Amino acid sequence: MFHKELLKLYFICGTTTCQGKDLYRVVEEALKGGITLFQFREKGKGALEGKEKVELAIKLQDLCKKYNVPFIVNDDIDLAMEIDADGVHVGQDDLGVDEIRKLMPDKIIGLSIKNEKEFQQSKVEYVDYVGVGPVFDTQSKDDAGGAIGYEGLELMRRFLPEMPLVAIGGIQTQHIKDVNSRLMSYGKARVNRNIKNTLVGTGLAAGAGGLYYNAFANNDTGVQPAVSKPQQQQKKNNTGYSYNNG
Repeated sequence: MFHKELLKLYFICGTTTCQGKDLYRVVEEALKGGITLFQFREKGKGALEGKEKVELAIKLQDLCKKYNVPFIVNDDIDLAMEIDADGVHVGQDDLGVDEIRKLMPDKIIGLSIKNEKEFQQSKVEYVDYVGVGPVFDTQSKDDAGGAIGYEGLELMRRFLPEMPLVAIGGIQTQHIKDVNSRLMSYGKARVNRNIKNTLVGTGLAAGAGGLYYNAFANNDTGVQPAVSKPQQQQKKNNTGYSYNNG
């Protein structure tokens, strides 16, 4: 069963986006750091396929169960159904969300929407949340297309005033205030980071609007407890933030 608090610390990762580190260890450290939802996104050059992908998905799913964190699969509906995942996240070119809802009536369904055209053709009444972006240019998704900027975020919030939104794509620490300021006027905002490395968790919860900030940076010492302010020094890398507004 979906509730918007699951998006508070939403982690998206696969073997091709953890920079050569062991994905199982990365996810385990993220779980220890307090993530609330994990999306297995196994895409790109060198991504696992077939039996190897299924076996890894089951291992990660079992790991998530130990921490009572939902495990969802990116795009691969057959895999999600085969292993009885907690849900899926799909794009505009995948099976329609109305059809997915028939196949997975009680599961979490997320849908990517980039612009007004995609919004008009999307059956959002069948989804639990919407991913919006890329807000900025990103290197982690080859087919992401051009950045939508702050204007695109504001537009999607006007289209979907009650829908939980996840803003993704090229978002860095310095963008947090600006992204939040554009979303807060339309509703309660949450900020998360899309993690791709061995993780150290830090966190911030502040403001009547309910702003949540979760940062993960490269560090070989493992996961540290959440703190009440962002790290003052963070390594620059290819990680990006995900902003959840709902």
